[in-house]
Amino acid sequence: MVGDLPGPAMRQWTRWCRHPDFAWGAEPDLVRPSLQSARFRIEGFSFTDDDAMTENCTRKLLAAMPNALSNLHMIEPQALGLPAIGHVGAFRPQASQTLWPLFEQSMVETMASGGSTDG
Repeated sequence: MVGDLPGPAMRQWTRWCRHPDFAWGAEPDLVRPSLQSARFRIEGFSFTDDDAMTENCTRKLLAAMPNALSNLHMIEPQALGLPAIGHVGAFRPQASQTLWPLFEQSMVETMASGGSTDG
């Protein structure tokens, strides 16, 4: 799933993924300031068949950015006529006719609202 990553990057990512609070728990001084400085709208998409980034994980990530207005879209593959999406399926051509228009609509709405939480 991750491809060919340099050893140090893979070790850091593994450390982050194994921590119950992910990157911001494993290396809080490195990660939390960036997350807490986020002041933009987030349209999150989570897929019911994604075993790598579950709904709970996605909600934890969004909660780690308390100054960013977020909206989570839970997507069931079968509701879109897709047999599966999983962790990377949203980026495959099979999703282009059903899932990508949802992403586009979300981006258009975000841009129309200004995309910022600073007013």
